[in-house]
Amino acid sequence: MRRVRRSAWRSAILLGGVLGACFLVAAAGAQEELLQELKTVTRVDIIGRRQLSAGAIRKVLTDTQAVAETYRHNGFLDATVGYRVSTTDSSNRARVAFVIHEGRRSLIHDVHFEGNHVLSARDLRRKMWAKKGRAFDPAFLQLDTLTIVSLYQERGYRPHASGRYVRGHPDSTRIDLTYHVEEGARYKVGEVTVSGQDKVKERLITRELLLKSGTAYQLSRVTRTQERLYDTGLFSQVQIEPLPDSTHTTMNFDVRLRERRPRWIDAGIGSGTEERFRLEGDWGHRNLAGEGLQGVLSSRLTFYASGKFQRLHVEGSIIEPWLLRSRTRGIVTPFYERYDDQADPRWTVRQEFRGVNFQLRRELNRFTRITLSQENLFARQELTIHAPAPGVDTIPAAQLDSLSKTAEPDYSTRRLSLGFERDLRDNPFSPTRGSAMRLLAQVAGGPLQGTSSFSKYQAIASWYTPVANGWVLAARAIGGLINPFGSRSTFSPASASLVDSQVTRVPLE
Repeated sequence: MRRVRRSAWRSAILLGGVLGACFLVAAAGAQEELLQELKTVTRVDIIGRRQLSAGAIRKVLTDTQAVAETYRHNGFLDATVGYRVSTTDSSNRARVAFVIHEGRRSLIHDVHFEGNHVLSARDLRRKMWAKKGRAFDPAFLQLDTLTIVSLYQERGYRPHASGRYVRGHPDSTRIDLTYHVEEGARYKVGEVTVSGQDKVKERLITRELLLKSGTAYQLSRVTRTQERLYDTGLFSQVQIEPLPDSTHTTMNFDVRLRERRPRWIDAGIGSGTEERFRLEGDWGHRNLAGEGLQGVLSSRLTFYASGKFQRLHVEGSIIEPWLLRSRTRGIVTPFYERYDDQADPRWTVRQEFRGVNFQLRRELNRFTRITLSQENLFARQELTIHAPAPGVDTIPAAQLDSLSKTAEPDYSTRRLSLGFERDLRDNPFSPTRGSAMRLLAQVAGGPLQGTSSFSKYQAIASWYTPVANGWVLAARAIGGLINPFGSRSTFSPASASLVDSQVTRVPLE
């Protein structure tokens, strides 16, 4: 009898468990069906959030898995995310609540290295994403192994690197990471073969190669070689494939190129606040006479809103990428400009500018360049007074005299500039970290001759630092100094014979 009762009791418990599980599955299925049937979600709530901002979570509210991954990337390895759906007064609307159990944040306790001899643990730690005391992200393992490989490739090695992490016991939030490195042998550059060139001379290619046979293999030289070949403008595609030879510990390279069309033309039309109607046209050649010289001819024509002529600018540039057999870029740019200044309808200042500019530019490394420029400008001005139109005031005599003295018929400017630029930003268009600096020194006139004589110094620096939640702290500083020198004209109101009689009435205060 007792056995029958026990069997019945067990059957009842088993039946209850099955019914309960079915109920839970049905409830979960009902919520999923509810989400499928509903047309509009009226509100999304986030329950249990404490460590991460609501904005950071809402960016990834595509599903619970995306939210959970966000928590894991921020060190919450045990975080779980679920959801529940509740109906509202309307039959086609619902409220969705994401239920989050964050758990404790896991921190990096220590970072160890195994098998490293060429590079010390201290040198490796400086470049690692995983640092002691930082919140642990499982993605650090993959990022850091790639970093280790690139550091060794810069020394000529082709290592194999792997990483693992161990959670502490009994404190599971304490993470210890270990990176194992198999360094291997050091490689040297072997043969470099180039293919794909047709009209471009071979010497224009080989002078850009930093991969010299017998030198130590460096990954940065491969990247820099590719950049230099692109910078010539002669190729639309540059592929460099490393071919390791483990028997002779040499690294051979296969450079495959695709040439660009040497000539190009560009045209545009636009409008702006100052230039209401603008036409632009450019023609260029990337390989003049087959010697790697670059030539550009540019023009711009603008009109006022009334349809009257405003500006015509024409210039041509000849660029020598390798001046005097060194990688110093030399540029010669003659230009001509005609400009009708009609800022005031009562007069027009017609200006003509002719000149030629010379520039030398040398890249010291990937991030630093120095520029030396010499500019020559010869200007001619002509003031035309228009007949007064109905409703337009006439020009007072004092203002007319001032205009005639301001618009000098002829003047010239000769200027020498020295510039220094260093750009360490991670992205020149949308930087998140790094810095940029520009220094400029100019001298005009003096021994160079010209109408104006002055010296000018300017410094511009900017810094970018990432902060929490994707924000970037940016700072910029600008400073400058200008100092005129040479002969100066003097003015004395007491000298009535030199100035207008109306001016002499101004008190000497």
